[in-house]
Amino acid sequence: MRLMRVGLVAIACACVAALAACGGSDKTSTQSGSSTAKSSAAVTVGFVLPTVDGNPFYKAVADAAQAEADRLDGVTLQFSAPTGTFSPQKYLDAIDTMGSRGIKAIAFDPYDAKLFTATINGLDARGVPVVSVGDPPIPGAKEAAVINTDSEGAVREGIASMVKAMGGKGTAAILTFPGNIVVTARVDAAKTALKGAGIAIAGSAPVDCTEVKGANSTQDLLQAHPEITAVFAPCGLSGLGAAKAVAQANKKVTVYSFDGSQDELKAVQDGSLAGTIAQRPTELGQTTVRTLAAVARGESVKPLQLTGYDVITKANVAQFIGK
Repeated sequence: MRLMRVGLVAIACACVAALAACGGSDKTSTQSGSSTAKSSAAVTVGFVLPTVDGNPFYKAVADAAQAEADRLDGVTLQFSAPTGTFSPQKYLDAIDTMGSRGIKAIAFDPYDAKLFTATINGLDARGVPVVSVGDPPIPGAKEAAVINTDSEGAVREGIASMVKAMGGKGTAAILTFPGNIVVTARVDAAKTALKGAGIAIAGSAPVDCTEVKGANSTQDLLQAHPEITAVFAPCGLSGLGAAKAVAQANKKVTVYSFDGSQDELKAVQDGSLAGTIAQRPTELGQTTVRTLAAVARGESVKPLQLTGYDVITKANVAQFIGK
């Protein structure tokens, strides 16, 4: 949906997604990528997200997934997300519990390849195929399908927009999230894009995709590298924190984030954020359920499906506010 997809305290960027085939119309079959005959056989599928508490992106994904399950014939969706303070173990336990409920397929965000490869392969061995959402394919993992935002393309386009806002010159800093493969992929793409644009990277600092950590890390970067004229934050809450740190420092620094939550859009509208890269939570949720239904019914689906993105600046933010 990788939203999703995230800090290991209050996950905010991970990135979750979806796509697949199930009953109803030729249009639905085309969107799913299914190459076998459609079926309306009743199936029960599971979807586990790291959190929805206080996370508008994941909440939108979950709502869209449930609405799509309600719309499709013969599809029952069982949904789960850990509550309270996040921990990897709580998330793994929620996935294991869901996999033991007699469901025909399961979707979740395997944000750490080392942590989740064994879980994916174990579920597959138990006859519960896994649809991975929000992450690149994991080598060695038996994923029935992978649904992902085109993160590299999104970051490339977002960085190009950021460089334009910088006037084509200056020095950038990047917030990072060590250990999270989704965010790390965004960071790597940003570094490549900045290098290609001839923009020097003064430094980087770790965050956990929370606003407080984003603000603190940005404040440290601005103090250590006063020449910084742009900051790229690979998840939404850390981007909002970065924007607040820049405002408090009374500096003219271009800040771009990745997630496109309504709070980020408002920050773009008021000018505190120069731009944000938005995933499409409705498409992610809908596509996840279609893919799960198709896999559960034994239909073939495209192994990798990309659900798209939008680069949002003050010039087009009005199109997305409130949507």
